[in-house]
Amino acid sequence: MVAQTQYYRWREAFLEGGRSALRTAPSQREKEMEQELKEAKVLLGEKEMQIEILRKKTDWGRR
Repeated sequence: MVAQTQYYRWREAFLEGGRSALRTAPSQREKEMEQELKEAKVLLGEKEMQIEILRKKTDWGRR
């Protein structure tokens, strides 16, 4: 017979082992996609600033 405390220790160790087994490092493809997304966000921000500048210039020119 197994003591209840021992069972819970084994159970916790098993569950933690399962959690760590499911934690994996991102694949090379995931890393590439994350980098591509970062670059796209930067480019989008630059384009939004350019649009805002052009809007201000055209509004200023109409006055």
